[in-house]
Amino acid sequence: MYEVIVLRLIHILGGIFWLGSSIFLTSFLVPALKATSGDVYTTVAALHRRRLFVWLPVASTLVVLTGLRLVWIDSAGFSAGYFSTASGRGFSIGGGAAILAFVLAVTVLRPTVDHMLAIGERLGTGAESDHAALLTDLSATQHRLDGAASANTWLLILAASAMAISRYI
Repeated sequence: MYEVIVLRLIHILGGIFWLGSSIFLTSFLVPALKATSGDVYTTVAALHRRRLFVWLPVASTLVVLTGLRLVWIDSAGFSAGYFSTASGRGFSIGGGAAILAFVLAVTVLRPTVDHMLAIGERLGTGAESDHAALLTDLSATQHRLDGAASANTWLLILAASAMAISRYI
């Protein structure tokens, strides 16, 4: 029983941080910076220095691992019968969406943020002769980041929604 309580606390609080950060960044911070001609790169660099891109992977990893353990416990070892129930299917959909969001974050979001930071550093040195090419690359990188972040947020909203109702369907 104590294991389930600890797992649920880690899972729920980590999920709140993961989804909340995603919604805040994609729906409020980045659009506000763009609307006010704010420097998205400088803000991403500041968030990097504040270690957001360390805490988000830690939280998301814990959410996925605790979620898998909780499903293992609830389903008595991933028994097929559990997944044929409405609740089992709901948790599967939510878990699948969270895992897809995690994979998207690891394979697209993180490398794109790292690339954006590298471009910004190169622009900051002033030593680059092809400043225009770097700005074009930065713009394309920001566009890729926007699309991936939006997809990630919607996957997390689906995951949280499915998790919130699955026990009651």
